[in-house]
Amino acid sequence: MKKTLLFLALIVSNFLWAQVGVGTDLPSPSAQLDIKSSNRGVLIPQIALTSPTDQTTISAGNVESLLVYNTSTTSTLTPGYYYWFQGRWQKLAVEANLPDNAVYWDIVNNAFTYIDAGGNTTQLDLTTLVRNLQTTTSLADGTNTTVESATLLNNTEYKVNVNTATGTTLGVVREAAANPTVKINAQGELSVDYTNLNTIVETSVSYTVKPNDAIVLGNANGGDVDITLPAATADNRGKKIIIKKEDSNEDFFVTIIGTIDGLAQLYTALPYSGWELISDGTEWKIINKF
Repeated sequence: MKKTLLFLALIVSNFLWAQVGVGTDLPSPSAQLDIKSSNRGVLIPQIALTSPTDQTTISAGNVESLLVYNTSTTSTLTPGYYYWFQGRWQKLAVEANLPDNAVYWDIVNNAFTYIDAGGNTTQLDLTTLVRNLQTTTSLADGTNTTVESATLLNNTEYKVNVNTATGTTLGVVREAAANPTVKINAQGELSVDYTNLNTIVETSVSYTVKPNDAIVLGNANGGDVDITLPAATADNRGKKIIIKKEDSNEDFFVTIIGTIDGLAQLYTALPYSGWELISDGTEWKIINKF
């Protein structure tokens, strides 16, 4: 009989240690501790923590997920429920401490979720926002900059909107009043008018080379012709120009004036002879003589 009672006691003891029910004889099989009550709550231990990293107040040491109710008020703590996680006491957020609107960043889907004051949720796709309104603006350090709003123009991808470009709106690539360097056709496609960039000049009098001149032909049939080069600077570095004596007369000279390979001038009376020059940013270099 004693052996039978001992056996039953062991079984009951094992059952009691397996699950604990408070206020119920049948605790939930999913819970180690099941508390049921219609008029009472669970009182979490009230602890006066000293800081978010307090590891001394809990005498036996902090363990992950340990829950307490903090009663102290410090510069870094306020009363409320805290749990221990990765070396710090983390406070459980309450609705009163949350802003009326909030934005949450989803690093997996690369999107923001915005919650407004009414609790409505809107997902903002960052990649779409950046692609639709992308821009790069560089501001010089120490320079005051004013940013103002403006109505977006009707821009088409890889093309210029012809109606906008031919109108009076500033700030876009548009047709010039006369002889435009950049031309726009009816489809909004751009092309460069090279006739304005590579001007051919023929002169029988002294002449100063202009920035767009590409070929200067000096006609010395009636007298000497002086052709003056612009100063070689960083702005025209790489600029090429051909200067040629364009006549059969051998009595008069075509003279090129400027800093040319250390010389102050070049001259020729030989019909149809000349030079091709290039600016290196400091002086003109001869790259071809004919």
